Amino acid sequence: MPGMFQDLRHGLRALASHPGLTTAAALSLGLAIGAQTSVYCLIDALFLRPPGGVTEAQRLVAISALNRGAPDEDMIRYSDYLYYRDHTTTFTELASHFNSGVAVADTERAAQVDAQVVSANYFSALGVSPQLGRFFLPDDDVVPGRNPVVVLSYSFWQRRFAADPRCVGTVLKLNGSPFTIVGVGPSGFQGVKTGWPVDVFVPNMMADGAAAGLDVLSRDSARLDLIGRLKPGRTFEEARAEMRGLAAETITARPQEESLATLAPILKKEDGAIDFRRTAGEIVNRLRGFQPWPGAFTTFHGKALTVKAARAGGAIGEALPAGSLVCDAGRLVVQCGGDTSLEILELQLEGKKRMAASDFIHGYRPKSGERLGE
Repeated sequence: MPGMFQDLRHGLRALASHPGLTTAAALSLGLAIGAQTSVYCLIDALFLRPPGGVTEAQRLVAISALNRGAPDEDMIRYSDYLYYRDHTTTFTELASHFNSGVAVADTERAAQVDAQVVSANYFSALGVSPQLGRFFLPDDDVVPGRNPVVVLSYSFWQRRFAADPRCVGTVLKLNGSPFTIVGVGPSGFQGVKTGWPVDVFVPNMMADGAAAGLDVLSRDSARLDLIGRLKPGRTFEEARAEMRGLAAETITARPQEESLATLAPILKKEDGAIDFRRTAGEIVNRLRGFQPWPGAFTTFHGKALTVKAARAGGAIGEALPAGSLVCDAGRLVVQCGGDTSLEILELQLEGKKRMAASDFIHGYRPKSGERLGE
């Protein structure tokens, strides 16, 4: 049968049970779904220290996509998540989150904050209770753009609002849009992503407010990782088998429409040059598509600078020309088109080794306001 079919791969890994220990066991299984499509399941038993406030962490399982056999974050589609959530029998809760998070602007303070987009049942799946107010209600996560609500992390609440309980019910502007603060998370809880402390949480249906132009309802928008809480008495093996079956059901082979086929142009080295007038989302997509060649590159002080890893964010909070740098607290952020920003995570300067953005800032001391590509 002509055409191409996208593999759907899933990885399940336990989030936590015994502090201080780390072990892993993996098993890969293949299931033929027609001539060119396979589904693979990978289960890793990882025993890590659970985040603050999480209860019965030994029953938690993280589900992410695999790309050529390796875990690939933020690759599950929202429509598939809904199917898994509504058809699972091994989990009491199945929640979604943008695992990498996004950077948004605290408009009134002209500062960036780290946001995570989550499903309404994210906190209940983790067994977390609010310090103040409430978490998201099911109705908060039904209609795109209807319920602009936000939950603060405990540490952000202390820093931004001096731990004032009266902030609940007030408005926090993110990327220039008003969000009503409905609650504050417990002490020590900043999401489940190691090394990515979250300041604020917003529901899936308000994703566009956190990452401009993001439509989670689109079949082309694969941005999610999942967290499941196993039912009492159910095992990781049962969850693995069920996810394999559910994943197979979401794949439908269909013939390619020849009239819609187009020829891909031959890539040239110059195609990898970053145009910061594009939106950050477009740049991230090109960054992924141009790996390993020709890469995505710009210049810094006349030397080639290749961006190895980056993530899209919202407005910086001040009007700057495209390509302008903002260096703050070890983060390297670039102003892009469409009131978006690009946080560079890893880069490689001409003649140097690949390095983290924080090491680049420490060693080369770029100044805020400088422009890349000049």
